[in-house]
Amino acid sequence: QELARSQELEAERVRFLERTRSPGEAQAFARRTRGIYRRAVLNRSAPAAEPVYRLRLIGSYCYLRHYLNPGPENGSGSPPPARRGGHD
Repeated sequence: QELARSQELEAERVRFLERTRSPGEAQAFARRTRGIYRRAVLNRSAPAAEPVYRLRLIGSYCYLRHYLNPGPENGSGSPPPARRGGHD
C-alpha cells in the first residue's frame, strides 16, 4: 500500500506541473527527482534509512522511471496509472 500511495502522489505532482507549467518542465522535474530518490535509496541516506520512507521513495522512483521511459507495453507514451488498492 505504501508503494501504491507514493506512486499516486507522485503522479499528482507530475500532472500538476504539466497543467500549471509545461510537459517539458514536468519531465525535467521528474529527471531531477528520480536521481535524488535513487541516490537516497542506494546510499540509505535520510530519509531512505527509515524503512517506511524507503518504500515510499522506491515507489515514487518507479513511477518517475516509468513516466520518463514508458516502454513498449505502454505505447500511449503516458506513464502507467498508479495501482490502487493492491496488496503491495
